[in-house]
Amino acid sequence: MGNRLKMGKREVLIQLYERGWSNRKIHKTIGIHRDTIARYRCEWQQKQHHPDDDQAPEMVGNPSDSSSGFSVQSGPLKCPPVGVAHFEVTPDPDRDAVFRSKSLVSHYRDTIRNKLENGQSAHSIYQDLYAEEDYRGSYQSVKRFVRRLKSAKPKLYARIEHPPGVEAQVDFGQGAPTLKNGRYRKPWLFVMTLSNSRRSYEEVVWRQDVETFIRCHERAFRAFGGVTETVLLDNLKSGVLQAHLYEPDLNPNYQAYAQHAGFVPLPCRVGTPEHKGKVESSVKYAQNALAGKRFESLAAQNAYLQGWNRRWASTRIHGTTKTQVNRMYETEKPHLKPLPEKECAFFKIGTRKVNSLDSHVEVGGAYYPVPPRYLGFTVDVHFNSQWVKVFRMNVNWEQPTAT
Repeated sequence: MGNRLKMGKREVLIQLYERGWSNRKIHKTIGIHRDTIARYRCEWQQKQHHPDDDQAPEMVGNPSDSSSGFSVQSGPLKCPPVGVAHFEVTPDPDRDAVFRSKSLVSHYRDTIRNKLENGQSAHSIYQDLYAEEDYRGSYQSVKRFVRRLKSAKPKLYARIEHPPGVEAQVDFGQGAPTLKNGRYRKPWLFVMTLSNSRRSYEEVVWRQDVETFIRCHERAFRAFGGVTETVLLDNLKSGVLQAHLYEPDLNPNYQAYAQHAGFVPLPCRVGTPEHKGKVESSVKYAQNALAGKRFESLAAQNAYLQGWNRRWASTRIHGTTKTQVNRMYETEKPHLKPLPEKECAFFKIGTRKVNSLDSHVEVGGAYYPVPPRYLGFTVDVHFNSQWVKVFRMNVNWEQPTAT
């Protein structure tokens, strides 16, 4: 029979058997091997079936007089050999669902599959089965069944290829530890990847604010020698103020830069990183190159990234295209749009109330007139050192700043 458990452990097992615990649950709770639990369960059942039989295997401890909850098949009951966790018992329909057939949840297979396709979680499905069906099993059984269904039908993704010059993808990751104010901190790693050729641009920065985000775009397009027709971006606040499936609210500065540079910004759907899988892969590729390294400044890390890109990232044979990245880039470069002649003018954003007496708004200590019909209205203002723009109800007008 192998090693015997101590008295205390055997008494605990008996109590758990009487409460209808499964071998799996006992194993997870107290750590005893499931084969051992099955062997002692067999001894306990034989004691229950033949309480006066001296030939039954010894089970040390005093089982409770309460019903075991099992009806045993007629004839002598044989214990399974060590290593076999199943034995000949038929479950009592009035007992806990954990002792029912293992295929109990499978009766609701179609219902569970439909709920999964509608995006419900295992916990939500369990609640619906309990409230809407006659299911009285455990949540763990539903969760295991859902896991099996998901593994049997994995989610498939189609790889989308784009013509040259059509799309770039941008994203942030974390760079290597860099010295800042006497401590090593991880900066943000900005990456832009051309979707056709997989040529990438990497740069580490300390902030993710909109001006830094725009300047990174400008330097990336300058490195590529042109601008793509579209840019696929994540829903970070520097680019998208409010994520939405059909009408995302773009950051005004980023939208103004997109118009200035001549590309269309395309925010991803929330929670779908696979939609920008090319730049996600580029971020991981760059992070792998930075792994285990430390730098004394951002300039040092950016210099390393530039050299690494020239030496390795751009000369590699890409695993998807099976072509050298540089060779693909040379065919894509002629399709890029020309770079803008000057940098985009960054501006601040605020709201002002039009003075009801003189129809002016105050910006930076100076006063600017607006049409009198907007007296008392609250307006949006965009301003920098060169101009002030006022927006109200799809109407805008521009005033030069005071000198």
